[in-house]
Amino acid sequence: SFYSWSPSKFMFEYGWGGRTIEVDNWKVEEITQGPSLWGHERYWLNQEQRDQARDLRIRNAEAGYRLQPSDNLSFDLAMFRNDYDRLLTNEPDTPFIVFTPPVHVIVPSHFENNMEGESWGGTLAVNWHPTGDWRMRLQYAFLDLDLEVVTPGQDVNSPRVARNSPRHQLALHSFVDLRSDLSFYAGLRYVDDLPNQDVDAYVATDLNLIWRVHPRLELAL
Repeated sequence: SFYSWSPSKFMFEYGWGGRTIEVDNWKVEEITQGPSLWGHERYWLNQEQRDQARDLRIRNAEAGYRLQPSDNLSFDLAMFRNDYDRLLTNEPDTPFIVFTPPVHVIVPSHFENNMEGESWGGTLAVNWHPTGDWRMRLQYAFLDLDLEVVTPGQDVNSPRVARNSPRHQLALHSFVDLRSDLSFYAGLRYVDDLPNQDVDAYVATDLNLIWRVHPRLELAL
C-alpha cells in the first residue's frame, strides 16, 4: 500500500486486500488506541505531533505485563487474540473458451468477503544487563492464525495466507559498549518455516561494529 495527499489536504491510503463495503450497512468508526504499530514515523507531522504519536505507540507496548526482579533483569509479556469476519476472498466464476487464435481458456473471478478466522499469540522478552556496558535480550514470539472460507465461498487459496507468517521466532541479542565511541552487536535469530511460500525454517547470525567518529557521524561494519 501507499499513502497520498488528496486535493482537500487530507491523506488516504491505497492498498489491496481490503473489504468490499456494503454502503447501506457501513458505519464510521473512530480508533483511539493508535497510531499504527507498524513503525510508521509520519515525517509530514511537526516534531510535537510525532512525539505524541510515539507516546501512543509506547503506551500500547506497555499494555503488556512486566516483571522486574532486580535492577538489571526484567521480563516482558504481551499477548493478543483477534477474531476476523468478512475477509476478502477471490471467488471463481464459470470458465469459458475463447476460440480466437490462439485458442485459450479464461477462468474469471470476482471478489467477495467469505472468509473468517482467528489469531492469538504473544511475545516474551527477557532483558539482562550483566554489566553497565553489556546488555542482552532474549525474545520469543508465537503466532497462531487460522482462516477458513464460509458458505457460499469457494476460494481455496486465500486461507493459505495464514501460513505466510512464521509460527515461532526466537532471537538472542547482545550489545556491548567497548568504549564511549565504539560498540559491538551480535545477534542470533531463528525463524520458523513458511509452508505457503515453500520457505524452510532458518537460523541467521548478525554482527555489527559501530564507531561514533563524531556526534553527527557513525561508521558501521
